[in-house]
Amino acid sequence: MNLRDRAEKIFEEAYRTARSISDSYSKAKILKDIACDMARAGFYDKALEVARSIERSWWRSWATREIALEMARAGLFDKALETAKSIEKAWFRALALKDIAYELARAGLDAGEVFNEALKAAEEVEEPGYRDGAKRIVAQGMAKVGMFREALLVARSIGDFWWRAWALKDVACEIARAGFFEEALKATKDITDEKRRDEALRNIAEEMAKVGFFDKALETAKKVKDERRRAEALKGIASEMIKIGKM
Repeated sequence: MNLRDRAEKIFEEAYRTARSISDSYSKAKILKDIACDMARAGFYDKALEVARSIERSWWRSWATREIALEMARAGLFDKALETAKSIEKAWFRALALKDIAYELARAGLDAGEVFNEALKAAEEVEEPGYRDGAKRIVAQGMAKVGMFREALLVARSIGDFWWRAWALKDVACEIARAGFFEEALKATKDITDEKRRDEALRNIAEEMAKVGFFDKALETAKKVKDERRRAEALKGIASEMIKIGKM
C-alpha cells in the first residue's frame, strides 16, 4: 500500500473517531478540519461526505466552501460550482463563488458570470453587516482580476459607510497595483472614512514608488492626514528609492 492509500485510510479513521465525539461544537470543528484536509489532498468526494455529516450548518457551510475552493484550484470548475451552489449559508456561498471566479480568471477563463452569482449570494445574506462584508469581499475579488469598473460599482453600492469605505480602499489599492495610479487616486475621492482613505493613499504612494514615480509618490504621501500613516508612506518611498538605487 502506497503512502496516499495509507493516508486515505487514516483520514477515514479520523472521520470515524471524530463522529464519536460527544461535544457538538468540538465534533463539528474537527469534522470541518478533516473535510478541508481531505479536499487539499484531492479526496473531494470523501471530503464532501464528511462535510455533509456535520450537524452544525455554519461549520458545514465553511467546510463545503473550502472543498469548492480546492476543486477550483485543481481546475474542476464545474464540480466546484455545483458544490458552491449547494452551500446553505449565503455568506459562505458568496465566498465560494468569489473564490471560483478568481480561479477561473487566473486560468484565463471568463469569470464575470460567476462573480455576478457571488454578488447575488452576497445580497441574500440576511444580517446587514455580514451582507455588506460579503459584498466588499466580492468587490475585492473583482478588482484582483482587473474588473475595476465592476468592482467600483459593487463597492459604491454597499449601504454601510464603513464597509463601503473599506471596499473602496481595497479596490483603489488593486487599481494602483495594476499601475493605473490616476484611476486609483480618483477612486479614493469616494472614500468618506478618513482612516481608510489615508490607508489607500499610503498604499498608492508606495506602489508609485515601486516603479520609480518618486515625485508623484511624495505628492500622494503628503495628502495622508494621519501622521503615522504619512510617516509610513514616506518611509516606504525612501526604502524603494534605496532598492532602485542599488539596481
